[in-house]
Amino acid sequence: MLDKKTTKAKLLDSEFENVKIIVGELLQRRYKKFLEKALARETVARDALTEEEKKLYGEVLPLAEAYGAFSKDILRGHLSNVEKDAKQTMMVLRFVQEIPALVGSDMKTYGPFAPEDIATLPPENARILIKKGVAVEVDSN
Repeated sequence: MLDKKTTKAKLLDSEFENVKIIVGELLQRRYKKFLEKALARETVARDALTEEEKKLYGEVLPLAEAYGAFSKDILRGHLSNVEKDAKQTMMVLRFVQEIPALVGSDMKTYGPFAPEDIATLPPENARILIKKGVAVEVDSN
């Protein structure tokens, strides 16, 4: 415990405030990149994320995909029926092998995928890929 009036205490307080600013800026940049990737529906290398970010990415990606589908429908002149439980009807997978693009049971194109890519797919397709050993389910809890 230092006397708060000493030069050393003031320097330590100043250094602590600077560290908080730097960490805050780092987190903001990671957050911005994270959202940009999710909104562009790009995959993020799993080893580039913290455990907490992996869980959050699994939550954000289905929302970004649903909004992308909504946008496409609107631009095509179709009214889009947004399902409130769309997140629950998709499964989050991590690919362990490279696979080409595929057409999902919802008639949307997914992929191609490289090892360590994370994506959401309809459950029917996800279960087949898991059974073949091409992907593993990501626990979203």
